[in-house]
Amino acid sequence: MVTKRLLEDGKTQLGALRSALISGEQSGEAEPFDLDEFVADRVRQGEEMTTGTQPPSQTPCRARRWA
Repeated sequence: MVTKRLLEDGKTQLGALRSALISGEQSGEAEPFDLDEFVADRVRQGEEMTTGTQPPSQTPCRARRWA
């Protein structure tokens, strides 16, 4: 039954979220993040930096998932 499967999927996702939240809480205090230093390190290591954008044809669309 579709409804039962959706309910089980939701419970699985909720369990994964709870687990991730607990891991985050147990990981300790956050440290300051310097974006400029991060980029400079990557440039020194020769890594290509991208904006993280994708062409429209490759951009995920949540609406399509439910269609």
